[in-house]
Amino acid sequence: MRAYYGTEGIVLAAYDRGEADRCITFFTRDFGRVDAVAKGLRVISSKLRGHLTLFSRVRLLLTPGKEYWRILDAETKDGGLPSEAPVQDFVNFLLALTVSGVPDSRIWEVIISMRGAKSREDFFMNKIYVLETLGILPAQEKLKYFFSPRACAYIVGMSRDKFLENEEEVLLIALGIKKILSANHMV
Repeated sequence: MRAYYGTEGIVLAAYDRGEADRCITFFTRDFGRVDAVAKGLRVISSKLRGHLTLFSRVRLLLTPGKEYWRILDAETKDGGLPSEAPVQDFVNFLLALTVSGVPDSRIWEVIISMRGAKSREDFFMNKIYVLETLGILPAQEKLKYFFSPRACAYIVGMSRDKFLENEEEVLLIALGIKKILSANHMV
């Protein structure tokens, strides 16, 4: 007898598989990251077709398979986010840090709150919160080895000024996060 599970998830990534199927990566409330196959999704008459767009929040009915979970049903709860650079960058960051089958309610809440993010600073702080949640954000006194003094002040809450004003600062922040990940063997 097959087991069926209902949960809520956010569509993080999708790629085509075979002639009509699509593999979709979700971050779910109950199971963490889930890689699932939507059989026949690319067929025009598929009942799932309009419900599994990138960054949409969906209710899911899943069953485990040998290699991937299988999506039996999906219903859109909220529409997707625009696929702008900060959103896609945050999603790539999450995909690099999360593994299948490890639920984390704090990361789920960050992903849900990300849907209200508007500025680069919002996305940056969400990344910092994820690093902190996973226990890989350096202690306050060691942040200076990874970020500029201005970024450090922003991270620890001593400054609420916008600091990602130019592309050079954005690249330095990205480099600081990459250094943290490599110091923790995450990249």
